[in-house]
Amino acid sequence: GCASLNKGRIVIYGPGKRTTKVATDARAIARVGQDLWIARRIGGGIDVHDNKGTFKRRLDYFGEISAIAGRAGSTAIGFEDGMLEIRRKGGAQSFLFEGTSPAPVTSLLFGPKETLIAGFADGLVGVWDSNDGLLLRSSRLHGAVEWLAYEGKALLATSEVGDQRRIDLQVLGKDYCAILKGVRHNIPLVWRDGEARSPVAQDLRSCNTK
Repeated sequence: GCASLNKGRIVIYGPGKRTTKVATDARAIARVGQDLWIARRIGGGIDVHDNKGTFKRRLDYFGEISAIAGRAGSTAIGFEDGMLEIRRKGGAQSFLFEGTSPAPVTSLLFGPKETLIAGFADGLVGVWDSNDGLLLRSSRLHGAVEWLAYEGKALLATSEVGDQRRIDLQVLGKDYCAILKGVRHNIPLVWRDGEARSPVAQDLRSCNTK
């Protein structure tokens, strides 16, 4: 069934209008595979339930969790202090995400090509490489980021006061060789070591041999 979060209360709606109340103190929820992950306001941590609402296990965290996002094999967790964490099947990966905000994480979304998109209470929107925490793109809205969506080849972000941004992520959907060809088209030659050279000629030769 589907689940809703309203003022800390989580309800799962099943077939035949059947409803199951799962929590009354939730801060964030996310579908991770077939499970429902619930970040608790009281006591912290994450409770994992199956798709019928049955409790399965608890994941303990010291920080206060403010946002969660899931996809196959990976879970992103955002905290009140602006920290981000990636948790995969083998456990949590420990590395710092560069350029994050000290404000609470308000929204999380997995994007194209192993990226993680996060919105913060101070309006920051960032796109990070989820494998090493490298900041790839960023923008800022007026007001806390309330909604993120990846549509087509762009990120759509909306704040609680209605400010909006459309961030082009087309380049992130391309493979490495396609990006190099785009660089060659836009910057055919650079001056290097006293002569005009293609900035990507050597890398393109490896692409052509594939």
